[in-house]
Amino acid sequence: MNSVEVTERYALVDAETQIPWLYAKEAHGLFLSRENGHRKVGFSGLRFATADGKLAAIPDEVAIAFLDSGGNVIGRYDLYDFSLQEAGDHVKCDERVELQVTFYCDDLLPGAEPIWDAVRNGRLTMTGLWHGLGASEMHAWLSVALNRHPFTYTSDAPSGVVYHVDGRNIKCEQSFYCAIGESVNGPGGYFGWNLPALDDCLRGNWGATAPFTIAWHHADDSMARLSSDVDNEKNYEGRFVEYLTEVLVGHGVNIILE
Repeated sequence: MNSVEVTERYALVDAETQIPWLYAKEAHGLFLSRENGHRKVGFSGLRFATADGKLAAIPDEVAIAFLDSGGNVIGRYDLYDFSLQEAGDHVKCDERVELQVTFYCDDLLPGAEPIWDAVRNGRLTMTGLWHGLGASEMHAWLSVALNRHPFTYTSDAPSGVVYHVDGRNIKCEQSFYCAIGESVNGPGGYFGWNLPALDDCLRGNWGATAPFTIAWHHADDSMARLSSDVDNEKNYEGRFVEYLTEVLVGHGVNIILE
Protein backbone atom coordinates (compact mmCIF):
# COMPACT_ATOMS: atom_id res chain seq x y z
CA MET A 1 0.00 0.00 0.00
CA ASN A 2 3.03 2.31 -0.05
CA SER A 3 3.00 2.94 -3.80
CA VAL A 4 -0.26 4.91 -4.02
CA GLU A 5 -0.32 8.52 -5.13
CA VAL A 6 0.11 11.13 -2.45
CA THR A 7 -3.31 12.60 -3.20
CA GLU A 8 -5.12 9.40 -2.27
CA ARG A 9 -6.28 9.75 1.32
CA TYR A 10 -8.35 6.59 1.83
CA ALA A 11 -8.28 2.92 0.92
CA LEU A 12 -11.05 0.37 1.29
CA VAL A 13 -9.43 -2.90 2.32
CA ASP A 14 -10.32 -6.48 3.08
CA ALA A 15 -10.61 -6.32 6.88
CA GLU A 16 -9.14 -9.81 7.25
CA THR A 17 -6.20 -9.69 4.81
CA GLN A 18 -5.64 -5.89 4.76
CA ILE A 19 -5.46 -6.09 0.95
CA PRO A 20 -6.83 -2.89 -0.66
CA TRP A 21 -9.44 -3.00 -3.41
CA LEU A 22 -10.20 0.70 -3.79
CA TYR A 23 -8.29 3.96 -3.30
CA ALA A 24 -10.03 7.34 -3.09
CA LYS A 25 -9.05 10.98 -2.77
CA GLU A 26 -12.25 12.10 -1.04
CA ALA A 27 -14.91 10.51 1.14
CA HIS A 28 -17.95 12.78 1.29
CA GLY A 29 -20.11 12.26 4.36
CA LEU A 30 -17.65 9.93 6.07
CA PHE A 31 -18.00 11.63 9.45
CA LEU A 32 -21.74 12.29 9.22
CA SER A 33 -23.85 9.65 10.90
CA ARG A 34 -27.34 9.28 9.40
CA GLU A 35 -28.95 7.20 12.13
CA ASN A 36 -27.50 5.06 14.91
CA GLY A 37 -24.05 4.97 13.31
CA HIS A 38 -25.25 4.20 9.77
CA ARG A 39 -23.97 6.51 7.08
CA LYS A 40 -23.94 7.06 3.34
CA VAL A 41 -20.57 8.00 1.85
CA GLY A 42 -19.55 9.06 -1.65
CA PHE A 43 -15.98 8.16 -2.57
CA SER A 44 -14.43 10.15 -5.43
CA GLY A 45 -11.08 10.40 -7.16
CA LEU A 46 -11.13 6.62 -7.48
CA ARG A 47 -8.48 4.05 -8.30
CA PHE A 48 -9.44 0.40 -8.21
CA ALA A 49 -6.71 -2.02 -7.17
CA THR A 50 -7.14 -4.24 -10.24
CA ALA A 51 -5.14 -4.57 -13.43
CA ASP A 52 -8.11 -3.61 -15.63
CA GLY A 53 -9.17 -0.68 -13.48
CA LYS A 54 -12.59 -2.17 -12.78
CA LEU A 55 -14.36 -2.79 -9.53
CA ALA A 56 -13.38 -6.16 -8.07
CA ALA A 57 -15.51 -8.45 -5.92
CA ILE A 58 -16.29 -6.83 -2.57
CA PRO A 59 -14.77 -8.65 0.44
CA ASP A 60 -17.09 -10.08 3.07
CA GLU A 61 -15.52 -7.81 5.69
CA VAL A 62 -14.50 -4.26 4.80
CA ALA A 63 -12.40 -1.65 6.60
CA ILE A 64 -11.36 1.86 5.68
CA ALA A 65 -7.69 2.79 5.98
CA PHE A 66 -6.54 6.38 6.30
CA LEU A 67 -3.40 7.22 4.30
CA ASP A 68 -0.75 9.86 4.85
CA SER A 69 0.80 11.95 2.07
CA GLY A 70 3.18 9.10 1.27
CA GLY A 71 0.44 6.48 1.01
CA ASN A 72 1.24 4.82 4.33
CA VAL A 73 -1.60 3.59 6.53
CA ILE A 74 -2.00 5.82 9.60
CA GLY A 75 -5.30 4.49 10.94
CA ARG A 76 -8.17 2.10 10.29
CA TYR A 77 -11.84 1.57 11.10
CA ASP A 78 -13.89 -1.59 10.57
CA LEU A 79 -17.09 -1.04 8.57
CA TYR A 80 -20.19 -3.17 9.07
CA ASP A 81 -23.22 -3.89 6.86
CA PHE A 82 -21.20 -2.54 3.94
CA SER A 83 -22.98 -2.29 0.59
CA LEU A 84 -22.57 -0.51 -2.73
CA GLN A 85 -25.34 1.53 -4.29
CA GLU A 86 -26.10 0.60 -7.91
CA ALA A 87 -22.58 -0.52 -8.74
CA GLY A 88 -21.44 -3.35 -10.95
CA ASP A 89 -18.66 -4.50 -13.25
CA HIS A 90 -19.25 -1.44 -15.45
CA VAL A 91 -17.87 0.90 -12.78
CA LYS A 92 -14.37 2.05 -13.74
CA CYS A 93 -11.79 4.38 -12.31
CA ASP A 94 -12.71 7.95 -13.23
CA GLU A 95 -12.02 11.28 -11.51
CA ARG A 96 -15.66 12.24 -12.18
CA VAL A 97 -17.22 9.09 -10.71
CA GLU A 98 -18.53 9.09 -7.16
CA LEU A 99 -19.04 5.63 -5.74
CA GLN A 100 -21.89 5.60 -3.22
CA VAL A 101 -21.68 3.15 -0.32
CA THR A 102 -23.55 2.61 2.93
CA PHE A 103 -22.23 1.05 6.11
CA TYR A 104 -22.37 1.13 9.88
CA CYS A 105 -19.53 2.54 12.00
CA ASP A 106 -20.19 4.48 15.20
CA ASP A 107 -16.52 5.34 15.82
CA LEU A 108 -16.16 7.80 12.90
CA LEU A 109 -17.07 10.74 15.08
CA PRO A 110 -17.94 14.28 13.99
CA GLY A 111 -14.93 16.47 14.64
CA ALA A 112 -12.41 13.73 13.86
CA GLU A 113 -11.69 14.81 10.27
CA PRO A 114 -9.43 17.81 11.07
CA ILE A 115 -7.56 15.67 13.58
CA TRP A 116 -6.90 13.03 10.93
CA ASP A 117 -5.76 15.81 8.59
CA ALA A 118 -3.28 16.95 11.25
CA VAL A 119 -1.96 13.38 11.55
CA ARG A 120 -1.85 13.00 7.77
CA ASN A 121 0.10 16.21 7.28
CA GLY A 122 2.56 15.61 10.11
CA ARG A 123 1.26 18.39 12.36
CA LEU A 124 0.60 16.22 15.41
CA THR A 125 4.12 16.59 16.74
CA MET A 126 3.67 18.22 20.14
CA THR A 127 1.63 17.47 23.24
CA GLY A 128 -1.26 19.61 24.36
CA LEU A 129 -2.91 20.26 21.01
CA TRP A 130 -6.16 19.06 22.57
CA HIS A 131 -6.11 21.83 25.17
CA GLY A 132 -9.13 24.05 24.72
CA LEU A 133 -11.29 21.43 23.01
CA GLY A 134 -14.78 20.75 24.32
CA ALA A 135 -15.75 17.35 25.71
CA SER A 136 -17.25 16.09 22.42
CA GLU A 137 -14.21 17.30 20.48
CA MET A 138 -11.90 15.52 22.92
CA HIS A 139 -13.98 12.38 22.44
CA ALA A 140 -13.32 12.68 18.69
CA TRP A 141 -9.62 13.26 19.48
CA LEU A 142 -9.54 10.04 21.48
CA SER A 143 -11.29 8.10 18.72
CA VAL A 144 -8.48 9.10 16.36
CA ALA A 145 -5.87 8.19 18.96
CA LEU A 146 -7.45 4.75 19.41
CA ASN A 147 -7.70 3.95 15.72
CA ARG A 148 -4.16 5.09 14.90
CA HIS A 149 -2.55 3.34 17.90
CA PRO A 150 -1.88 0.02 16.08
CA PHE A 151 0.12 1.94 13.47
CA THR A 152 2.27 3.87 15.97
CA TYR A 153 2.72 1.26 18.71
CA THR A 154 6.10 -0.48 18.92
CA SER A 155 6.41 -1.94 22.41
CA ASP A 156 5.52 -1.29 26.04
CA ALA A 157 7.83 0.72 28.24
CA PRO A 158 9.26 -1.26 31.17
CA SER A 159 7.54 -1.26 34.52
CA GLY A 160 8.50 1.36 37.10
CA VAL A 161 8.27 4.36 34.78
CA VAL A 162 6.97 7.65 36.21
CA TYR A 163 4.35 9.31 33.97
CA HIS A 164 3.61 12.98 34.57
CA VAL A 165 0.08 14.35 34.20
CA ASP A 166 -0.58 18.10 34.33
CA GLY A 167 -3.89 18.60 36.10
CA ARG A 168 -4.27 22.20 34.96
CA ASN A 169 -5.76 20.97 31.69
CA ILE A 170 -7.91 18.21 33.19
CA LYS A 171 -11.45 19.56 33.36
CA CYS A 172 -13.59 16.54 32.46
CA GLU A 173 -13.24 12.77 32.08
CA GLN A 174 -12.21 12.98 28.42
CA SER A 175 -9.41 15.44 29.22
CA PHE A 176 -7.93 12.98 31.73
CA TYR A 177 -7.68 10.32 29.00
CA CYS A 178 -6.13 12.83 26.59
CA ALA A 179 -3.54 13.72 29.24
CA ILE A 180 -2.63 10.17 30.28
CA GLY A 181 -2.58 9.04 26.65
CA GLU A 182 0.01 11.65 25.74
CA SER A 183 2.01 11.03 28.90
CA VAL A 184 2.32 7.34 28.05
CA ASN A 185 2.46 7.41 24.25
CA GLY A 186 3.44 10.93 23.21
CA PRO A 187 1.56 13.51 21.11
CA GLY A 188 -1.90 12.27 20.21
CA GLY A 189 -1.30 9.09 22.18
CA TYR A 190 -3.96 6.71 23.44
CA PHE A 191 -4.31 5.01 26.81
CA GLY A 192 -8.04 4.52 27.15
CA TRP A 193 -11.13 6.64 26.52
CA ASN A 194 -13.38 5.29 29.29
CA LEU A 195 -12.77 3.30 32.46
CA PRO A 196 -13.16 -0.18 30.87
CA ALA A 197 -10.76 0.84 28.09
CA LEU A 198 -8.27 2.19 30.64
CA ASP A 199 -8.50 -1.11 32.51
CA ASP A 200 -7.75 -2.93 29.24
CA CYS A 201 -4.75 -0.69 28.49
CA LEU A 202 -3.32 -1.42 31.92
CA ARG A 203 -3.10 -5.10 30.97
CA GLY A 204 -0.39 -4.42 28.39
CA ASN A 205 0.26 -3.82 24.69
CA TRP A 206 -0.83 -0.19 24.92
CA GLY A 207 2.50 1.48 25.73
CA ALA A 208 2.98 1.02 29.48
CA THR A 209 3.75 -1.88 31.81
CA ALA A 210 2.21 -1.90 35.27
CA PRO A 211 3.20 -1.32 37.97
CA PHE A 212 4.19 2.27 37.26
CA THR A 213 3.73 5.69 38.86
CA ILE A 214 1.52 8.60 37.87
CA ALA A 215 2.75 11.95 39.18
CA TRP A 216 -0.46 13.98 39.06
CA HIS A 217 0.46 17.67 39.21
CA HIS A 218 -2.13 20.26 40.34
CA ALA A 219 -4.15 17.28 41.48
CA ASP A 220 -6.54 18.91 43.97
CA ASP A 221 -8.09 21.38 41.53
CA SER A 222 -8.34 18.89 38.68
CA MET A 223 -9.89 16.21 40.88
CA ALA A 224 -12.44 18.73 42.11
CA ARG A 225 -13.34 19.56 38.51
CA LEU A 226 -13.65 15.86 37.66
CA SER A 227 -15.92 15.27 40.62
CA SER A 228 -18.20 18.18 39.71
CA ASP A 229 -18.33 17.46 35.96
CA VAL A 230 -21.96 17.14 34.84
CA ASP A 231 -21.35 14.01 32.75
CA ASN A 232 -19.45 12.37 35.58
CA GLU A 233 -22.32 13.15 37.93
CA LYS A 234 -24.68 11.47 35.48
CA ASN A 235 -22.52 8.43 34.77
CA TYR A 236 -20.72 7.93 38.08
CA GLU A 237 -22.89 9.77 40.62
CA GLY A 238 -19.97 12.11 41.29
CA ARG A 239 -17.64 9.22 42.13
CA PHE A 240 -15.49 9.20 38.98
CA VAL A 241 -12.24 9.94 40.82
CA GLU A 242 -12.98 7.09 43.23
CA TYR A 243 -13.65 4.65 40.39
CA LEU A 244 -10.61 5.89 38.44
CA THR A 245 -8.39 5.35 41.48
CA GLU A 246 -9.77 1.83 41.93
CA VAL A 247 -8.91 0.91 38.35
CA LEU A 248 -5.37 2.31 38.55
CA VAL A 249 -4.51 0.96 42.00
CA GLY A 250 -6.02 -2.39 41.06
CA HIS A 251 -3.20 -2.78 38.54
CA GLY A 252 -0.50 -1.69 40.96
CA VAL A 253 -0.27 1.90 39.77
CA ASN A 254 1.16 4.29 42.36
CA ILE A 255 -0.49 7.74 42.24
CA ILE A 256 1.47 10.68 43.61
CA LEU A 257 -0.72 13.75 44.12
CA GLU A 258 1.15 17.03 43.84
